[in-house]
Amino acid sequence: MHAHIENFTRFTPLGIKFWDPVQDKAIEQDLEVTAWPANNPGSKVHAFKTYSGAFSFRNLPGLIDLELSGGTGIEDSPPELRQYIVSVSDRQNRYLDVSFSVSLPLPYKGLFLAQQPSSPVSETPKGFYLYSSITRHVSWQYAEIRGELTDVTTGEVASHALVRALTDDNETWFGISDSQGRFLLVLPYPGLPDGFGGSPIVGQVPLHLQSWIVELAVGYQPDALIGLKGTDIPSYVTILSQKSASIFSTNPDVSGSAASSLPLTINFNQATIARTDGFSSLYINPSAA
Repeated sequence: MHAHIENFTRFTPLGIKFWDPVQDKAIEQDLEVTAWPANNPGSKVHAFKTYSGAFSFRNLPGLIDLELSGGTGIEDSPPELRQYIVSVSDRQNRYLDVSFSVSLPLPYKGLFLAQQPSSPVSETPKGFYLYSSITRHVSWQYAEIRGELTDVTTGEVASHALVRALTDDNETWFGISDSQGRFLLVLPYPGLPDGFGGSPIVGQVPLHLQSWIVELAVGYQPDALIGLKGTDIPSYVTILSQKSASIFSTNPDVSGSAASSLPLTINFNQATIARTDGFSSLYINPSAA
């Protein structure tokens, strides 16, 4: 007697690969990823991790028939789109929590292609970028810029601002302030000499004495942030789309002078603190447009 084994194919409507832009590698461990219909936060579904390191969903409300069909006909005759919210948190507190909305099914098969700034900027993101929380451990091989942001118009913390650093080799690196206005921006040391990791090249300044200048800018437009049902974190896309704020390098009550960026000096193996002179935080004026 021969047993007949049936092959059962089930389509996965949403798969996401999360990426650490600093270390340039996938984040595969200790992430909690959930999704729910935008109009029903009580119907949360937890993602499972695939062999390739992506986080995927099954049994999303409203998409069961599509899953069982194997995803046939998506490109030719896509079914009715449904809106879902995705939430991501890190059990190790290395990365900031994020939330975003997505319309399913996607108009293509494969992993979700997030449209977002990358670090450094590239045409095709390698995955969905997560940015460092202030509690992340930073290896000595990377530079770190820390700070607390204050909205000069309200005197309150500037939450969920987009912070970016432009290096002299024309690369841009990103960070996001948390709900208390605190941020950590991690980046490789700009333009390290060929002797890094070994003996410095003869005639060069020793590595521990080297410094670099970066330009710090902040995107802050709180009125443009959009909330999502089921989470208190604004939409990731609206955070990344905020227009540039003005930065005060000196006391805003005295000089009132502000600029679009702030030059900072990075010293090897020392955290750089971004602040307005005479204050513990960095004062910014939100974008008016």
